Amino acid sequence: MSAPAYTINELMVAELSRHFRNDEIGFVGVGTSGRAFSLVVGIPLAAGRLAQLTTAPRFDLQIGPIIGPEMQELPERWNDSTVYSWAASGLIDGADNLDMFAKGRVDVGFVSGAQIDQYGNLNVTWIKGKDGRRIRLIGCLALPEHQACAGRSVILADLHPRVFVSEVDYITGVGWLKGGRSREEAGIHIGGGPQLVVTDKAIFDFAPESRRMRIKSLHPGVTVDEVVGLMGFRPEVPEKIPVTAPPSAGEVDLIRNTIDPRRLLLAHEPETAAKKRSAG
Repeated sequence: MSAPAYTINELMVAELSRHFRNDEIGFVGVGTSGRAFSLVVGIPLAAGRLAQLTTAPRFDLQIGPIIGPEMQELPERWNDSTVYSWAASGLIDGADNLDMFAKGRVDVGFVSGAQIDQYGNLNVTWIKGKDGRRIRLIGCLALPEHQACAGRSVILADLHPRVFVSEVDYITGVGWLKGGRSREEAGIHIGGGPQLVVTDKAIFDFAPESRRMRIKSLHPGVTVDEVVGLMGFRPEVPEKIPVTAPPSAGEVDLIRNTIDPRRLLLAHEPETAAKKRSAG
């Protein structure tokens, strides 16, 4: 079987890159591993670099306290000591790192969660076990700042009914709360809230009035029923839904041969894609 023209990761990178603009800063976290790393670190970094090389040359990246990392020289390991010594245009004091969010100086924040609900609220604190007890998760990290204060936040996750739930057990990162004007009524006026959800099956945005998650586009070959079947709630479904534009041959070439030639960023594919590849 011949190799596909692009992978799901490459599709997600290309689509995400189209939402960046010149003179913006995108804030990427440092931690996590495996598929979670590809989602909240690898894909945003690759998308940011792709935008720099194509549509938004003045888009900038921040990872932890470093600004404008040299993307031509990716670190072999993604721990604090290695990342913080990465060659970059600037390094800010650790105490000022999250203060940039509060001052409204971060344009785009990249986030994910163990639970994501229909209004874009995220949970990485605890979930209810089958026996009713609380199961402790990783904790908030910078998720509250991303969701409350960034100019806009982008949620990245693979579709699964355990992740996409009607209501999160705990709000670690505030989205649109209960929908409508509830976020504003709660006194959150700094950031622009979640605007985009990038998944392995579809792209979502949020309906302007209800603030409920809404299908924006379906990836090639994916149906509405397939998407809804992988969610714990039914998102808003427009009458006409476009197909997510695949990456061009030039974009795939940049991703594979210039941005991530050693597959340090995009090594971990969605579980469904990996299964299909091994079966083929």
